[in-house]
Amino acid sequence: MDFEYGSFWRKWDLHVHTPMSVLYNNYAMSDEEKDTLGNTLGIYNNDDLKMYNFIKKLCNKAIEQNIVAIGITDYFFLDGYKFIKKVLKDKEKLKLIFQEEIKRDTKFLEKVEEILVLPNVEFRTSVVQNKSKLQIHAIFSDELDGDVIEQNFINCLKFQVAGEQQNLTKNNVTDYGKMCKNSDIGGKGSDLLVGMNSISINLNDLRDLSQRKQFKDKVILVLADEDISKMSWESQVGGIRQSFYSVCDAMFTSNVSNIQWCKSKECIETIGKPLPCLWGSDAHDYENLFVVQNQKYCWIKADVTFCGLKYAIFRFDNRIFIGDSPDELDSFYKRRKNTIKELQVTKNADCQEYTWFNSIIKFSPFMSTIIGNKGSGKSAITDILGYLGNSRNMKYASFLNENRFLSKATNYGSNYKASLSFLSRGQDSDIKKDNLLVVPNEYCIEELRYLPQSYIEDICNNLDDKFQNEINDAIFSFIPEPERLGTNNLDELIRKKTEYIDTKLFNLYTELKKKNDEIIYLEEKSTEKSKREVENKLNNFNKKLEQHLNNPPVEVKRPDNFSDGNSGEIIDFLNQKKNQLYSEVEIGNDLLKHINNQLSQIDNFKAKEFELINNINLLNEEYNSLATVLQMDKAKYINVNFYNGPLNNCYQALSRKQRELRTQLIKMDFKDELQGIEKINKNQIEELLNSNQTLTSKLSYIDMLISKISKKMSDDQKLYVDYQKKREAWENYRLMLLGEKENTIDGTSIKKLNMELEYLKEELPRELSSKKQERLNVVNDIIKNKFEKKEVLEQIYSPIQDMIESMDELKNSNISFVSSIKVNKNEFIDTVSKHIDLRRNSKLKDTNAIKDRIDSTDFQNTTSVLKFVEYIYSLSTDNIDEISRIIYDRKDFNNYIGEMNYIEPKFMINADGKMLNELSPGGRGIVLLIFYLALSNENTPLIIDQPEDNLDNQSIFTKLVPAITEAKKKRQIIVVTHNPNIAIACDSETIIYCSQGNNGRSLNYSTGSIENKNINQKIVDILEGTLPAFDIRKDTYNKA
Repeated sequence: MDFEYGSFWRKWDLHVHTPMSVLYNNYAMSDEEKDTLGNTLGIYNNDDLKMYNFIKKLCNKAIEQNIVAIGITDYFFLDGYKFIKKVLKDKEKLKLIFQEEIKRDTKFLEKVEEILVLPNVEFRTSVVQNKSKLQIHAIFSDELDGDVIEQNFINCLKFQVAGEQQNLTKNNVTDYGKMCKNSDIGGKGSDLLVGMNSISINLNDLRDLSQRKQFKDKVILVLADEDISKMSWESQVGGIRQSFYSVCDAMFTSNVSNIQWCKSKECIETIGKPLPCLWGSDAHDYENLFVVQNQKYCWIKADVTFCGLKYAIFRFDNRIFIGDSPDELDSFYKRRKNTIKELQVTKNADCQEYTWFNSIIKFSPFMSTIIGNKGSGKSAITDILGYLGNSRNMKYASFLNENRFLSKATNYGSNYKASLSFLSRGQDSDIKKDNLLVVPNEYCIEELRYLPQSYIEDICNNLDDKFQNEINDAIFSFIPEPERLGTNNLDELIRKKTEYIDTKLFNLYTELKKKNDEIIYLEEKSTEKSKREVENKLNNFNKKLEQHLNNPPVEVKRPDNFSDGNSGEIIDFLNQKKNQLYSEVEIGNDLLKHINNQLSQIDNFKAKEFELINNINLLNEEYNSLATVLQMDKAKYINVNFYNGPLNNCYQALSRKQRELRTQLIKMDFKDELQGIEKINKNQIEELLNSNQTLTSKLSYIDMLISKISKKMSDDQKLYVDYQKKREAWENYRLMLLGEKENTIDGTSIKKLNMELEYLKEELPRELSSKKQERLNVVNDIIKNKFEKKEVLEQIYSPIQDMIESMDELKNSNISFVSSIKVNKNEFIDTVSKHIDLRRNSKLKDTNAIKDRIDSTDFQNTTSVLKFVEYIYSLSTDNIDEISRIIYDRKDFNNYIGEMNYIEPKFMINADGKMLNELSPGGRGIVLLIFYLALSNENTPLIIDQPEDNLDNQSIFTKLVPAITEAKKKRQIIVVTHNPNIAIACDSETIIYCSQGNNGRSLNYSTGSIENKNINQKIVDILEGTLPAFDIRKDTYNKA
């Protein structure tokens, strides 16, 4: 059988009895089968025919059920095994036995020859439990001749006869059986059968014989579990049980609890070692041949050799599985299309140079380790694999680069072609290159992940985005496809999952800007300068009022004849009407202001209503899109009815009133000009003023009438009318200064200024404090959303953290994810410093105090973060009168402090209690490799060139080895190494040995498993520096 692909999971049945098993032989043979087989072989001996028939059925069923190795089992002797072994060597006889099978399958005999048959002798010991003798199986190497085993092992065992020890030979057992029958003991049956039922062998004899030089490392003692597990651990019985466990190399059992105990700490403490478990069908008839209960097959990952079995027992935890199918094998079948089978590198036909490459290199689907001396072509394999697999890291190649194999001086790269084949893809899907000239192609899919030695060094020596991107790629691969939400990398996924938070933050930032604008406005009004300006203005207005009161118009007495005639009486009447109109205008202005305010409130409410409706519509659209994806009926997710009828009616009524008032208060020309001004009377004026004219136009008209009428009056009457106008203007201005009327001249009044001053002193501090509290409320909401982002990150990373904690292989990795809110202290200090004038005295200048405050703030606590923001805001307003000079751009500064983009939720990796930036390059390398090996969910091959560089042996053994061991269960691993810990401790399924030939002008490769003797020797020579060197180190350690 070809084992160049290394150790592989296969089904073994190490417990199959033959028709020559004297005890419990139930292999039946029909007359038709006897006649057919007898005529074919020309043999008519009944016992021989039974064995030929057994061989025929045994091999057919083994091939049918993919059983690769069989333990041919007999009680005490090897008759069945020796018969089968002899037949299997006779090809002509095999052709007769399997002539029908060969007609159907020309390679059938090859399949028969590939089946490993091992001699398994079942011995009964003198210890009885539940009326049965404890049994031990001795499975021998197939390299031992059956006669040698029988003569030098079996026949050397002793059994007791009448107080005497006799050798275990068939004649002695037969004689003892005859003696037993004569004494009416031992039951019925042949003398041999009765003898076998009556004898027992000694455990110590079995142990001693197995340690003889002839049989050392060529026999495996396996304890049968049926009865011994029922024995007590107490008193003398416990000692007997312990001695059986201690002597044996393995145990036959399929009991889950027994299997778990045999590799437990309790087992090691009790018997001094773990006990590997094997299983077999224990078939005594054809019906049960290779049949195990509950699909508990014995799977062994090894070469199908006795050495493979021994090595599997030695590394049983990773090499033996009892059950339906190993998880590692199931995982392989799922990813087999992404598993490299072979790499072929050959010289092009037109190349006249000597041959560097002429190799087909085969890889294990689990782990392949490439070893060899320096310059033997180890990195050549990985570089060519990376090139054919479209690796993005080929610029780091150590072999395929212009300084070595691709040197323009030699042009070697164009002389060789290569092809890469994957399992289950077919030859048409092989990746082929006509040369080895590396041409980057970023558009091709990476078929594998390649980590060259210099690449690992580069990203681990430089703390830039490359390292974090590698970690992120590994993390993202672990996230199941449905949970990636259509994103292509971890950053995209985080953005996708936090979009709704960013939307909330955007709205909060907008609200914060509004609050800051309001606060800055109030702060500017609360300065002493602002108060002084109002006080000065008030003083000026009081002075102006005093001057105004001291300078009334010079009084003109009303002429006695003023009321004579029509003119004076009309003017008095017009002045009376004018005062009435002024009152109506004042009332109209006040009412218009009130209506405008009410309409503005409704407009603001309507804007919120519109925004809500728009958001509801967007949500309904999103729901319909989701319903399409989920194949649900489309409908309105939210259906809202607004009770806005009364509000709309009120709005319309107020709008009408607003238009009416505006019309009344707008300045317009009076349309109907009176004719015959001399004859005008009060009734006419009353009628005109009651017409559909605006208030302001009526006032203008009255002034025009008075002016026209006064022109017809006498001089003294004119003088009095002029006085009335001045007195009216003087009085109006007095009222304006006092604030009894709107001051259309100065824009303010004593009353307003007094109110403003009172506001600045009393109400403004309360309003400013309230606005600052509102701002803090907004900031608090911003903080909560930042922490909500942290929770989203925790949801993304927590499955990976759970996996780290659940994996025994990573218990020594000391890797954990640390979720925290991180503050960028330096960036914060720099930004604050850029906003302030360092020449002026301010608490914001004291960067040490700010740094201390940052250091003392618990940024993992929302209340603490809010107090920090409040503290910084307080520093900026410690000198309110100088604030505009101290801070260059207060709006930008206040927004920066409140938006808190200087803090961000982060998920950081902690290893051995240190953050990544605190680790050595080797420490960062361990983290990176663990992520790719144990935590990445990629199923493409992972190729690593010398991962042990910059690592100490302890880290390799305690951290890297467990990670590789875990990784190869899920993906194909190919590693170049000089370190024995990686090849041996990782239990690599395939070893690829590299060497130079043709005086250093060719690279040669051979492959095989660790248990392969030739490969094993290469491992010792290359990785351990030869066996003597290893022995010297071992002896040195033992002497220390």
